[in-house]
Amino acid sequence: MRPTTLAGRLDALEQRGFVMIPDALDPATLARAETAVDRIHAEESAAGRAGPDGSVHALEVLDRDPVLAEMLVTPAVLPLVCSALGWNIHLYHSHVDVHPPLEAPSAPVWRWHQDGGRQNLEIESRPVRPRLSIKAGFFLSDASRPGRGNMLVIPGSHRRNSLPRPDRPELGFTQPEGAVEVRAAPGTACVFDRRIWHGRSPNVSGITRKVVFLGFTYRWIRPRHDHRPDAHPGLDPVQRQLLGACASRLGYWIPDEDDVPLRRWMRDHGLIDPANPAHR
Repeated sequence: MRPTTLAGRLDALEQRGFVMIPDALDPATLARAETAVDRIHAEESAAGRAGPDGSVHALEVLDRDPVLAEMLVTPAVLPLVCSALGWNIHLYHSHVDVHPPLEAPSAPVWRWHQDGGRQNLEIESRPVRPRLSIKAGFFLSDASRPGRGNMLVIPGSHRRNSLPRPDRPELGFTQPEGAVEVRAAPGTACVFDRRIWHGRSPNVSGITRKVVFLGFTYRWIRPRHDHRPDAHPGLDPVQRQLLGACASRLGYWIPDEDDVPLRRWMRDHGLIDPANPAHR
């Protein structure tokens, strides 16, 4: 059963490493987001940046359509993210993934990984790496059935630093023990700890897979991309913070009230937990 309360979702995120939130996007936002992603896919394809199979992995996308910036403050998702990480956060990474149906079976590819890149090697952290970031994947296409390029996860694997990998995965392999498919109807969000071991299965269906990913981390961690707070008119203070706006030179490390409007937003919405150091 999928948890429906904030407390239940936070517990699932802590215990399993991911949580599914059905209907995270309302129908109007879902339709606008799919239109934006279709346009980005067409632009990337026209620029020669699509893969041989027509797939697109477009980075730093929030500047390209207002609806993507609006998704930063999705009511079903943001409270969970900031309850876990606190208020001193920003967007460090965003991407749009589009995977059309494969015309022929593809060779086996080992896609299992943890997010974070060099963080996984350079931070002294045994037996478990620090969480550092949380990602939200918004499914715009119907991935409620297998074979549609479903995301794969191993529940609870955020608490281990390694995953056995076959020596020659291109020769074929069975999925790691405990792996499950994420099945998501359009509008569903999958919120996951960046440490969870995850990957993607091939899209052998007749439906094009479309997902928007937003990654949140602490403001003292350098973003992978520079998102522009002034990209779209009318962004509110919380959206601007999440896109990197800061009122003072030391604000990312020692913020005052003007640096972090998300702190006021959390306070106004009853999300501050005095027992959580990141909320103080």
